[in-house]
Amino acid sequence: RKVFVLYGLGGIGKTQLAIKFAKDHQSEFTSTLFLDGSSEESLLKSFASIHRRIIEVKSPHLPDSALLAKASQMSLEEMAREVLQWLAQEHNNKWLLIFDNIDKDPLDEGGFDIIPYFPPSDHGSILITTRLAPLQRLGHAKKVGRMSEEEAVALLDQIMGTPLSYQQRTSPSFQQKRPRNALLKTLDGLPLALSQAGQLITTLNLTVETYMQLYSSSKRDVMDM
Repeated sequence: RKVFVLYGLGGIGKTQLAIKFAKDHQSEFTSTLFLDGSSEESLLKSFASIHRRIIEVKSPHLPDSALLAKASQMSLEEMAREVLQWLAQEHNNKWLLIFDNIDKDPLDEGGFDIIPYFPPSDHGSILITTRLAPLQRLGHAKKVGRMSEEEAVALLDQIMGTPLSYQQRTSPSFQQKRPRNALLKTLDGLPLALSQAGQLITTLNLTVETYMQLYSSSKRDVMDM
């Protein structure tokens, strides 16, 4: 079995990277299954959704009402076990299983151990996104880091529609005249923060200066609370 762990800060782009990998390499897998691991309940619901899909493929002649009736007779745990057994079948060995947002340690409130949700066989591929660096022990791993300055500027330009060459963006005159430098420094290469800032500025037609004022005042209010 191949296991790969993407770990790093929240909002750093782990999920998007996993989705991009799945899209780029979909022809290499017979099935790609995406599981929401933000809680054990959400994980079980993801397994239940996969279970219903497997039944639909195996029994195309059954009406939707019959499929719903069959699913209603089973618990989420039972459906998860059946999916894992299906993944463990010897001939079914070229799947990709993505565990997304495994961010709580089993000892934390609401946390759980991911290992019991691995199929009981030594084949297939598993990709995990997590904030928990210790999970890199499960296989090969890569830390997803912050964007470089060039990448961050390019992302803002893409969202806000003001493309410039890298030489223009990094020239001393541009750095002095444009407040985006302060915004980039404040958001420190975090893709989600940059994306949200750019979209808010564009949607509300704000200047970067106004956004920075709102950001600073909101941060003070949160710290006061």
